[in-house]
Amino acid sequence: MTDRTHSTPRSRTAVLLAIGLSALLAPLAAATAASAHSTLEETSPASESVVSELPDEVSLTFSDDLTPPASPGDGTTDIAVFDATCEDAGLLIADPGRADTRDCRDYADGAPVVSGRTATQALDPEGAPAGEYTVVWRVLYGDGHADSQLFTFEATSAWAPAATPSASETAAPSETTSPAESAQPSETPSATTSLSESPTPEAAAPEEDASAGIVIAIVAGVVVLALIALVVWLIVRSRRAS
Repeated sequence: MTDRTHSTPRSRTAVLLAIGLSALLAPLAAATAASAHSTLEETSPASESVVSELPDEVSLTFSDDLTPPASPGDGTTDIAVFDATCEDAGLLIADPGRADTRDCRDYADGAPVVSGRTATQALDPEGAPAGEYTVVWRVLYGDGHADSQLFTFEATSAWAPAATPSASETAAPSETTSPAESAQPSETPSATTSLSESPTPEAAAPEEDASAGIVIAIVAGVVVLALIALVVWLIVRSRRAS
C-alpha cells in the first residue's frame, strides 16, 4: 500500500515553484500599488516657464482630491516661494536637516487654499526681483498619502506697481466769433495704458498616469492567480499519480 502522507518529489517541486514565483511577483505588486498614488499634473506658473514678473499667486493641480487643512497653517498643505537669493531653498526637499532659510524671504501671503484637486497660494510680490523662483510644496492626498516636491520658474522683470491710467484731458472750446459760427467740439484724447503681456506658460507635462498603474496591478493579480491555480493542479496531479 502506498503511503500518501508523504510529499512526492514532484509535489515538493511544485511548492518550491509557487514560493519562487510569489517572491518574484511581490516587488511588482508593490510597485504597481505605489504608482497608483495621486500625482502632480500641472502648475501655474508652469514648471521651468518664463513669466514677466512674480505673479499674485501660484497654484498646483493634482490627479485626485487633496485633504483640506483642518485649520490654516496646520502643516497639511504648505506652499513656499523663494527667490534666487535663498540658496538653501532646494535643500528643503533634498536635505531638510541642512536647509537654513531663516534669512530667506518667503513670498507666500497667508495660508494656502485647497479646493478639490487644486491648492492655491496667494503671494506678496511687492519688491520681488527678476530671476529664478523656487516653489516648495507639501500636500496630503485624499488617500492619506503625503507628498512634497519643488519646481522653479523665472521672472524676467522685477515687480512694479500697476500703472494708473491718467485722467482724460478735455480741450478748451473754441471762441465764438459770430452767432452764425458754431463752437468747435473739444477733442478728448483717449489715455491708453500699455499692459505687459505675460507669456503663456507651457502646461506641465503630466506625471505618471495613475490609471496605468491600476491596469498593471490587475494584470499582475491575474497572472498570480493563474500561477497559483497551475501549482495546485500540479500538486493534485502528482498526488493522484503517486
